[in-house]
Amino acid sequence: CIGVIQLTRTKMAFSDKPVHHEKPRFSYELFIWLIQVIVVLLFCCTVIRLCLIARPPTYTLADLTVPATRGGNEFSRQKRDEITQNHTLTTMVFSLVITNPNKNKGILYDETTFTIAQKGLIIGKSSLKPFYQSGMGSISNSVLVNVDRFVLGQNGTLKVGLETTVRYRILRWTTKQQSLNLEASVAADKDGMFSINEEGVTLKPSK
Repeated sequence: CIGVIQLTRTKMAFSDKPVHHEKPRFSYELFIWLIQVIVVLLFCCTVIRLCLIARPPTYTLADLTVPATRGGNEFSRQKRDEITQNHTLTTMVFSLVITNPNKNKGILYDETTFTIAQKGLIIGKSSLKPFYQSGMGSISNSVLVNVDRFVLGQNGTLKVGLETTVRYRILRWTTKQQSLNLEASVAADKDGMFSINEEGVTLKPSK
């Protein structure tokens, strides 16, 4: 009987001890794994987005020559050599530098149209044919504009307008057309002469 009582007490002592259940670790490890996957996916999306986003080209007026008359700028010898007999007393010439700021992304330009306005009136138009420009480079174009009147400094600022559509070539993929509407103003100095400094005048989005 005594042995039975001791055995019973031993069983009761063991049954009174709290039972500790080991917490599963898979939930914590799964959470860490999901965080890592999300970080990698966000990084990949950022890289892909940066690769696909293309910045628009920049246009800079580097030189401007207006018809040689009162308040006009004489055609320089260099301009005469470059343009030969294509200019007249009602021809305006400006040098346009087009820069593609994108690395490994070419730009397809559709026809580019230019307008010259003074006092809100368009006095001349011109255009450039479609062309392609490779990445990270600049090209210069001499644009001739036949104006229908003499350009006088006292008539106010000249406004140069540009309109075109571009497509970006990224690897073997070409984007949809995107419109560009830009403009720049060139003021006359105190002598009534239109001039552009060495830094040039950058065309900005039209208001």
